[in-house]
Amino acid sequence: MSRDIGIFALSGNYEPNIKAPLDARTRVTLKSDLTDANVWGTIAAYLYDGLLVSVSGDTEENNGVYRLKNSKAYGDVTSWEKIGASELPDNLVTYTDIGDNRKSVTLANYDSISGYGTGDLADQAFNLVMLSKWNKADFGSTGVELNLNAPDAKVTVNDTYSVILDKDITDVVRYSEVSEGRHSIMLANHDTISGYGANFDGTDLSKQAFNLIMVSKWNKADIGSSGIQMNLNSPNADVTVNDQYHIMLDKDMANYVAKSDYDELAAQVAELKATVDSLTSALEAQHAQLLAVGEN
Repeated sequence: MSRDIGIFALSGNYEPNIKAPLDARTRVTLKSDLTDANVWGTIAAYLYDGLLVSVSGDTEENNGVYRLKNSKAYGDVTSWEKIGASELPDNLVTYTDIGDNRKSVTLANYDSISGYGTGDLADQAFNLVMLSKWNKADFGSTGVELNLNAPDAKVTVNDTYSVILDKDITDVVRYSEVSEGRHSIMLANHDTISGYGANFDGTDLSKQAFNLIMVSKWNKADIGSSGIQMNLNSPNADVTVNDQYHIMLDKDMANYVAKSDYDELAAQVAELKATVDSLTSALEAQHAQLLAVGEN
């Protein structure tokens, strides 16, 4: 370690009466003056490595403090390094002033802000956000799960509509897959699918709910309610049970008689048959007698 030892020892301060630095080497007007031999003249021999020179009359980009790295080649612009500045990479992303004291980092279409995974995904980058080729604001990636963060887990759309979360869905019925391609709404025992009545024909049932279907506490498929009429709908009014048996309707009963009537008719028919049989036997006996008389 070393330094240049001074010759004069002063126990006081300077009060310059000039609007310029005491060391005239420490300020130039233009950046190009740093490398101009005519600007330095004979004092160029006294430039040294580490000299700090201020450029004060150039553009905003060029103004600043420069450090001389190689005094032997001061005429080479690369011998001067601007303090506080570094070479910017070609892939630097810059912001744009969009007004109202707001700035925006603007990506080209289909360019992405991405992030690397961790663990087994440490060498893979995944999209975080981009404007896709289909002109959609595209968030997240199909390769990793997406997580949204918000106070109280409240996420909105267009500052107006709220995203509904599974924790918010407490009074709905979910369906379950009972077999491939088939789903079923599963109710707890004695829970019911019900419907409100109507204000109809002078009777207001609009505030009353009636069972439509449930599995009862007695393990029966309970259809309908004792408080309201039931109507079954089917093509041609044909309703079956267990896909085999047909429900009989009043319109079908025209071709049928009551069993009591049938039994009475059957008794009358039997009585008539007995009378006919008796008469037939009597006629046959008389016919036989006549034949016998004729032969004599």
